Amino acid sequence: MYDNFDTLVKNSIKNKDKLLEIIKEDIKFNIKTDFKYIDKSLFMQRGVELKFIFVSNIDIFWDIYYFLGEFDYPNIIDTNKNIQNELLEKGIVILKNFLTKEELSALQKEHKDEFSKIIRPDEKYDKRSQILQFDNVRRIDFGNKYHARDRISYKKDSIPTNLEKIIFNNEEILEIVRDYTNSQEMIRSVIYETVHTPIYYREDRGWHIDTLMDQFKVFVALNDVDANTAPFTYVEGYHKKFTKKQEHRYHHIYANGGYQAGILNHFEENFVEDADKKIEAYLNAGDIVLFDSRIQHTIKYASNNKQRDNIMLYFSSLRTNKNRFLGRIDKNLLSLYTS
Repeated sequence: MYDNFDTLVKNSIKNKDKLLEIIKEDIKFNIKTDFKYIDKSLFMQRGVELKFIFVSNIDIFWDIYYFLGEFDYPNIIDTNKNIQNELLEKGIVILKNFLTKEELSALQKEHKDEFSKIIRPDEKYDKRSQILQFDNVRRIDFGNKYHARDRISYKKDSIPTNLEKIIFNNEEILEIVRDYTNSQEMIRSVIYETVHTPIYYREDRGWHIDTLMDQFKVFVALNDVDANTAPFTYVEGYHKKFTKKQEHRYHHIYANGGYQAGILNHFEENFVEDADKKIEAYLNAGDIVLFDSRIQHTIKYASNNKQRDNIMLYFSSLRTNKNRFLGRIDKNLLSLYTS
């Protein structure tokens, strides 16, 4: 197989159909054998050549990207059928009054206590924000007065008690994510966040997708969110199948930023599909937003001295076939170049 592949790869345009056949057969074989022979697969033995094909041939990249997605179709069961159908269609679902009053109160207090322990460093204005690491258990990301967004990111063994119990290990959330991604294994991380009103009024927005990977996020509102309280803003859909315009832009992101997308994942508002239909999520404290990281979304800056307190739960490194194949190339190449 390798000899034939090595010959065909010399002209991926002319030999597109034959290359696709070989790559797909390799994928199907490794899925069928539960990745027992993955070290001998094209994705390990010819990772550089595959990366070249995916970067230089947009048609092959998207054909394989969508082909891999066929193996990870959501597992829709009766207990959360409506939620899964909405996620499949829109890429996002809002669950009202998800937290009980007692859970909300406990998280609000813990959020306040965690931020009260932190001493802000002197402001610097050469970067959007400052990052301070301490105690080797958490990362503090301070936004300066123009950016006005502070975060505390926790390592798995240092998550505050209520945050871990109520959100990080919430079985209802875990079940939704497992079924939507068809992945039983996942790495998750969690942050406490505060978004302040910046010193000057801002209308600009940072429209983006988080990544091309299979990834999932959960936003938990700890106070009411209205038009002045930095509402999460998004456009429904375009997360399972992209438009041609999106495919060209996202392929550029892949070619230059890799499968995880990196810092190239932001774009201007006139690129946003159906931007005139964008939705600002006005929420009550205790509501949660669950969404596929590939929907086009942004944040509106807070105004009128309003402040938004929230939690963000990330599900990354999901054990989906798309992540296991496309992610494996980037990871393997990184180890080759840095070893």
